[in-house]
Amino acid sequence: MAQATVGINKAWVLDKLREVLTMAIEDRQLATAAKVIIDIAKVAGVYVEKREVDWLMTWDGKVENITAVRLEVEQIQLVTGTE
Repeated sequence: MAQATVGINKAWVLDKLREVLTMAIEDRQLATAAKVIIDIAKVAGVYVEKREVDWLMTWDGKVENITAVRLEVEQIQLVTGTE
């Protein structure tokens, strides 16, 4: 059975990611640094991966066929500035 690790929380993870980011920048590993920045944003809760969903991609272009769910999603995208 796996043992629970004590002392790992969001702050600890963010601190470790910050350390990795610093090392990556010092070593000019810019692709790694960019990925770590995204990881930091994910852990901090300010980045959400964009997912394409089939039912969002299948609209026939007719206004009368817009579902309430699709309309709500499109309004959210407009408010947040996402595509």
